[in-house]
Amino acid sequence: MRIDIVMKRLLEVIKKWRKSNDDIILDCYTYNPHAYNFAKINHGYHYIPEWWKSTPKVVEGHPTIKSCPAFVEYYKKGIVIPMWCEVEIQINPKGNQLFTWKSAQRDFNITEHGQDQLKGFAKKDGHNLKIMSPWFIKCREDINFTFTQPIWSQRDTMFNLILTPGIVSFKSQMGSNLNYFFQQKDTQQVINIQPLTPMAIMHPMSKRKVKLRHHLLTSKDKEGFATLGHYAEAFYLARYPNLLSKKNRKLFEKIDEIEKGIYK
Repeated sequence: MRIDIVMKRLLEVIKKWRKSNDDIILDCYTYNPHAYNFAKINHGYHYIPEWWKSTPKVVEGHPTIKSCPAFVEYYKKGIVIPMWCEVEIQINPKGNQLFTWKSAQRDFNITEHGQDQLKGFAKKDGHNLKIMSPWFIKCREDINFTFTQPIWSQRDTMFNLILTPGIVSFKSQMGSNLNYFFQQKDTQQVINIQPLTPMAIMHPMSKRKVKLRHHLLTSKDKEGFATLGHYAEAFYLARYPNLLSKKNRKLFEKIDEIEKGIYK
């Protein structure tokens, strides 16, 4: 076999190996200085619960959850979106307004999807509550992440607010909003969420490591960037491949072409 063919194949193998071992880059953008300075999206091992740390490994001769590798790996390999402020949510009794909330942060916002959007699952008293995340996440590659509720960090609220799980990719959409399911009861439910409470944990469906990069936007960028993250048609439709027009598919092909090469 010719030496030039051998070298070419060898370079292709090396290139493929390097690519498979590169870090997955997640660029995390926010216009919220509190989130940026005090509650950055971070690796899960920073958020291992204090109760777990103080649990002995053995109790009365039996191993405890302290010895459970599944627990450790769940946090060790996850990426956490922490709460960026203190908030109180009141879920009102049946027959009243669904919920009210209050927070010291002006930018904090909660909205909802109508019950008919959860038809077949919501039943009579089930509803949606959406906490609007201040973070917009961008990944150059089409990497899937699981998006689940870190209930080990939410013992006091896990039965009141249930984060609806899913699979997300940040290549063609940047939102990280928190969609919860709750059930209205006969009594009022008061939910207090403290700053730095892990709200969602993401696990890459890849063996590669994740590198996080954080960016603080100015208040001047806020309106336009939020629009890009949620409502710009080409990017919004990209969340739903069956709705993507030929024009929008070409847009993302162009983006991929522009972004070829070394990612700095």
